[in-house]
Amino acid sequence: MKHLFSIAAACVLLSWANTASAQSSCNNQDFEDSTFTNWSAATGLNTNGILQPITWTSGVVSNGNNAACTDVAARHTILTVNGLDPTVTDPLTLLPDTQMTLLAPNGGVASVRLGNSNINYEAEKLVLPYTVTSSNTWFQFQYASVMQDPGHQWHEQPFFMVNVYDQTMTAIPSLCDTIWAGDITVPYLISGNDPYLLYRRWTPLSIDLSAFVGTNVTIEFVNADCVFSGHFGYTYIDVSCFGSAIPNVWPGDCDYDLQANIVDVLTLGVAYGATGTPRAGATTTWQAEPSADWAQAVPLGANYKHADSNGDGIVDINDTLAISLNYNQTHTFRQQNPAVDPLTAPMLYLDPVMDTVGALSFAYVDIYLANAAMPVNDLYGISFTITYDNALVQSGSAQTTFNGSFVGVKNSTMIAMAHDNSATGENDIALCRLTHTEVDGYGYVGTLRITTAGVTSLSTLNLEISNVKAMNGQMVNIPIAAMGAPVVIDPAAGITNPVAPNHIGLYPNPAKESLVITTNAAETIEITNALGQVVYTTTATGTTTTIDVREFEAGVYFVSVYSEGTKNTERLVIE
Repeated sequence: MKHLFSIAAACVLLSWANTASAQSSCNNQDFEDSTFTNWSAATGLNTNGILQPITWTSGVVSNGNNAACTDVAARHTILTVNGLDPTVTDPLTLLPDTQMTLLAPNGGVASVRLGNSNINYEAEKLVLPYTVTSSNTWFQFQYASVMQDPGHQWHEQPFFMVNVYDQTMTAIPSLCDTIWAGDITVPYLISGNDPYLLYRRWTPLSIDLSAFVGTNVTIEFVNADCVFSGHFGYTYIDVSCFGSAIPNVWPGDCDYDLQANIVDVLTLGVAYGATGTPRAGATTTWQAEPSADWAQAVPLGANYKHADSNGDGIVDINDTLAISLNYNQTHTFRQQNPAVDPLTAPMLYLDPVMDTVGALSFAYVDIYLANAAMPVNDLYGISFTITYDNALVQSGSAQTTFNGSFVGVKNSTMIAMAHDNSATGENDIALCRLTHTEVDGYGYVGTLRITTAGVTSLSTLNLEISNVKAMNGQMVNIPIAAMGAPVVIDPAAGITNPVAPNHIGLYPNPAKESLVITTNAAETIEITNALGQVVYTTTATGTTTTIDVREFEAGVYFVSVYSEGTKNTERLVIE
C-alpha cells in the first residue's frame, strides 16, 4: 500500500496565507469561513476495519466550534482558537508538545479536528468537490494525528485515510492512501505520558492532480477508531488555497513561518553550508521570490532554499543581512513554549557586572546558560528576548557582544546576532552553531551593554528574559527556564563606566578529548585540579585555544585566564 509520504515527490513545509479576517478566498476549501460550507460530512462505525467499507450517515456531528476533544458530540469540529493538543506530551520534555498546535502552522484562522478522544468504533469523514484547473493542479493540505496503539492487526487499528475520486466517483488508487497506528513506515512520536499513545506532528502534503485538469474530482478525509471499540484516533486537518507545490522565498524568513525575526538564525545555522540552485533575480527586498526547491529540508520544517536569504545558492553568514533588513515583517500565530520549571530545566539568567550604576553610565549585564549542577545537553542554537524599561535606557544604546561564549566563536563556529528595538524596550538575541555538531555544558553566553538614562532619582531597571527557544541539531526543543535581574540606577554615584568584563567560554564541558577555551582577551591560561595544583599552563593565541585533555584524569578542574593583571576562573569537568 502506498503511503501518504509519497503522494508528493518532495513534501516540504508549505505556506498558508494568514487571513486577516475570517473569510476564505477559495470557496471555503481552507475552512477560513469557520464553517463547513461547501464540505459534506458523515459519521459511521468502524466495525470491520480498513479493508471493508463503512456505512455512513450523512451530516455534520458537532458541538460547536472549538469543542473539546473529550466531547463525545464533537465529531467534526472547526477550531479557531489556537493552543496545544491536550492529549499528548513531548517525549523529551514531558510537557505539551509546542509543535502540536490546534491550528496548522502557517495556516489561516481555522483548522478542523476530525474525531475525538472518545472510543466506541467511531468513524468520521469530510468530503470536498474539487474542480481541477491549470492554476490549481496541486491539492495541498496539512494534517496531524493522535492515535492509541493497542497492537491489533494493522487493518484493525485506528487510522487516517485520504481518498481521491474521479468525476465518476471511481477511486484513483495512486492518489489514495492510509496510515494506521503503529505503521512502521510513519515517523510517529510516542507520547511522553503514555507508551501506547502515538502522534504525528503537523505534516504538509501535496497531491498532483495535473492529469485531471478540466474535470471534477472529490477529495475525502476519513478518521476512525479501532474495530474493537476500545481505542481512539483523531486527526487535525487544514487545506490551502494555493495551487502550486513550490512556495516562494521571502528573504530573511529562513524558517518559513511568515516572519523575519531572530528565530530565523536557528534555521540558518542548521542549513549552514548547504548549496542549491541560485534564485533568479534574487534580492534582499521583502517580497515573494520564486525558487526551485533544494534537495534538503529542515526536519519537520522548511526547505533549505529559504535559508538562502540572498539567493546566491549557498547558505552562509551573508544570509543574516536579509533578516536584519526585513526584521519583524509580517506575522502569523506563533505558539509560545509552555512555562518551564526552573527546578528541572537549565536556567538562562542575567548577571549584572555592577548591581548599581550611575545615571548616563554604562551597565554591563552578563548572560549565562545552565550551571554545573544542571548543564544543557545537545545545544545547537538558542534565541531569546531581553526586555527593559526604555524610559530608563538611552535610545539606541544597547549593544551585545559574544566574545568568550561557550556556544562558539562568532562568524567561525557560530552565528550570533542581536536586534534592539528601543521603542518597545526589547533586545532580541540568537546564537546558533555552524558546525553541524552540538555542544554540552554551561557558561557565559554574551554581554548586553546599555547606557542608562539621565534620571534624577534612585531608579530600578528590571531586565527580564522572555521568548526563549533552544534546540538541538534536529530542531527539537530543549526546555530552558529563564531569570532576569535588576540594575539600580543611582544618580548620586556620578557617571560610572566600568571596564568591559573578560569572559571564558569552555566547551564541551564536561570534556573528554579536547577542550576549546574562548575569551575576548587573554595572556596566560592555567588549569588547576581540585587540590589547587597547576596541571597545565599555556600562552593564549588569539581568542580561541584548543587543549588536548585526553591525558587528564577524570575529575573537577578550574580554568583560569590571566589578562592585564586580572584573573577569571571557570569550573571544568573532565570525564
